[in-house]
Amino acid sequence: MMNPMPVNIKTKHFNFDSDFSLDSFFGFLEVEVTAPNDLIIPMLPLEYQGKTIFPTGTWTGTYFSEELKAVIKYGYSFKFISGIEYKKTYKLFDSYIQHFYKIKTESIGSKRFVARPFGTHLNQLYGRL
Repeated sequence: MMNPMPVNIKTKHFNFDSDFSLDSFFGFLEVEVTAPNDLIIPMLPLEYQGKTIFPTGTWTGTYFSEELKAVIKYGYSFKFISGIEYKKTYKLFDSYIQHFYKIKTESIGSKRFVARPFGTHLNQLYGRL
């Protein structure tokens, strides 16, 4: 629920050497993606002609590093074009999330019904980010 968030720009990358490691990078990357053609459910989205599609094959897009790390195990490969690396923080929305989560979990009966909008606040925060 409380994963790290990007805060301040650490470095801008325009040239990637052969020793670049995605494992130590945290930020946004412009990449040339190659997705296996035999995927039943492709995972990386792409905006194409005003619609969101999930293609296979090769295309260029900008993605968050954690998305790229998650799909490597399914056969995706990347050629890195440029990127912006950020510093991480775990405390950005910490108190906000804990406050509303406590209200949501400790309420019962009619209080729980009234507390439901607080759970919606948590979902809206997640959706925006």
